Amino acid sequence: MTFYSELLNQCPKRPPLIRTLERPIVHRYQEIEAFPQALNNSQMWNWSTRLFLQEARQNLTAEAAAELPSKWTKDELDGLEKTLKEHEKWLSEWVEKQKSVKQNEDPVIETTEMKARAKVLETHLQKLWKRKVPKAKKPKPTSTSTTIAAEETGEAENTTNEDPAQESPIEAEGDGSQVPLEPPRDEL
Repeated sequence: MTFYSELLNQCPKRPPLIRTLERPIVHRYQEIEAFPQALNNSQMWNWSTRLFLQEARQNLTAEAAAELPSKWTKDELDGLEKTLKEHEKWLSEWVEKQKSVKQNEDPVIETTEMKARAKVLETHLQKLWKRKVPKAKKPKPTSTSTTIAAEETGEAENTTNEDPAQESPIEAEGDGSQVPLEPPRDEL
């Protein structure tokens, strides 16, 4: 709390006219004090979003080349970039307007509005950042991998006489992939 707002709250029995005259002055002073922190916060979210977008686009390209699932789609990243550009444009426009305002004039941009707009960008960024990677789809095994898997488990049968349309016993039980055993954990 600022000195002026404390002073205003300590004297509740002042005449209403004086309180009415003091309120705009106190409001301006509070806005002048809060503006640098709100601006810094908005710029920090701009910077964080730019870093995230750069890394996410690199990951998206690498995952597409490796044919792996990605956390994000190109459209989602484009949407975040659009939100970022709108926020940066709005912020630069209104900060320039605020620079021309004298200390005895009302601010053209309220810190509450700056915080609300930064929160929109923050929410959009956090939604994408916290997302988990979707699980990769396992490819269906070929008949040679099924035969190898059957021989390893000791369930090999004479597959030369089987009908090719008929599934092998391992494929009927599951998807034909082997699940590696986890090493034992050392517990203290």
